[in-house]
Amino acid sequence: MFAYLAKLKIVHTITLLSIIPSIAALVFLYQLIKVDTEDEQKLAALSQLTRLSVKIGSLVHEQQKERGATALFLASKGQQFEADLKSQRKATDTARIDYLQFLEGFDLSIYQPAFAADLEGINAELQKTPRMRSNVDALNVQMAEAVAFYTRLNSEKLDIIGSMSELSPNAEIVDRIVSYHAFLLTKERAGLERAVGAAGFASNAFPPAALQKFQRLIVEQNAFTHIFQTYATPELFADYEKLQNGAANTKLNTYRDIALGGEETAKALEAISGPEWFETASQKINQLKALENTIAASLIEDTELLQASANGRLTLHMGIAAVGFLLVFLMSFILIKSIQRSFAKIIEAMEQLASGNLNIKLPKPTKNEVGQMIKQSPSSRKT
Repeated sequence: MFAYLAKLKIVHTITLLSIIPSIAALVFLYQLIKVDTEDEQKLAALSQLTRLSVKIGSLVHEQQKERGATALFLASKGQQFEADLKSQRKATDTARIDYLQFLEGFDLSIYQPAFAADLEGINAELQKTPRMRSNVDALNVQMAEAVAFYTRLNSEKLDIIGSMSELSPNAEIVDRIVSYHAFLLTKERAGLERAVGAAGFASNAFPPAALQKFQRLIVEQNAFTHIFQTYATPELFADYEKLQNGAANTKLNTYRDIALGGEETAKALEAISGPEWFETASQKINQLKALENTIAASLIEDTELLQASANGRLTLHMGIAAVGFLLVFLMSFILIKSIQRSFAKIIEAMEQLASGNLNIKLPKPTKNEVGQMIKQSPSSRKT
């Protein structure tokens, strides 16, 4: 190998010496650019999915209300909430259309195939809503089955939002997504509580199974609230605590105590109508929805800031790579040309000396190896 290198022309040797560190630098910059590109792509996918989560959240909210209204309608055997249920269905349809229209411009190609399959499955389930509504109107479906249908629709959508954390390259954003998902699960359990409570207050009775489910939903809300508190920002959790201490939730807790009181509060249970419970629970859930919108907007803003930062790093590193490559090329070119000119003059002088012309004028000696060669020539020593 050393013998081969010794045979190389000086110009080629210099070129080789400039190429080796250049390649190393370019490889390093390539790795930086690759990481920046992956981060930018993940954040772009996350940003789009966060916007989808807002549409999903709005649809889930309306489906939660329709679920509660459906439970109240069925529990009263069609005697209560018929007009309210029809009105709510229109609101749900509006949210569904908005969601589906958003999906028309949604780029699924940047996600895993499994995600597209899950989303397709969710949309297929949505198509079953008209049949369920027809069965509800005809009182041809059990309340538990109807509630389970809407709960399944909501759970599938919330699972999509939960998968957002897998896309984030930023630990802080992961925490925010976890808290957002926990909050949505808290709100979903509150919606289920509204539906179960509506059925109980409408029929003036909470059978053991219904009461057990009612209690479990309260416990689950508390558990998801703890997760939300763990990962949410102090400011957002402070807003949640204000909501919990508000008039709507205080009144709702009073109704909860009555429902959980069993036989001792049978008369108090009869004093509260299903629509009254539903309205009180809806006030709280509507407040939760407002906070949900705040959390989602904050998450979108933070994600976009991170995406802009990733784009800035990507542009910077690509610029450094381009400028660095250009500088190495220019410096190599200048050095090679300079050496070529110096050696060209020496070679010409040597050829003249070899032909017997001792009066040839040599280039002025420089303070490098080329200058030493000039000083050692016969013409230079003669002078």
